[in-house]
Amino acid sequence: MYGEVLFRVDAKKATLVERIDLSDVQLRERAHLQEWLISNPSILGAGVDIITSEFDRWQTARGDPVQDRLDILGIGPDGRIVVVELKRGVAPHTVHMQAVNYAAMVSRLTPADIAELYSATRRATGHDIDA
Repeated sequence: MYGEVLFRVDAKKATLVERIDLSDVQLRERAHLQEWLISNPSILGAGVDIITSEFDRWQTARGDPVQDRLDILGIGPDGRIVVVELKRGVAPHTVHMQAVNYAAMVSRLTPADIAELYSATRRATGHDIDA
């Protein structure tokens, strides 16, 4: 298969960057990678804002709880939902299905649900905002 290549680009110069495993430098998924993305949502796309993180209040159509946790849920400037599933190391081949599953579950959220999640996240960080 194809190997991944990473470059650092400065103006007109691109320099190959040596790959490292995040675990080799003691970086963790939630404590480091996820918090960095929450603090810098523009890496997810221009104008993306974080709705919530660590969302685990899923239910089946019958109302039974689902034991999944979405890493980050965002919203783009066009109103489209952004589903973020993080993997610190090499992702298993099933990660695509995990993302599709989260997208299906997110599709059941109403605009009111999204507004409440967004405002709850803002209130938790000291911003008084009403849904």
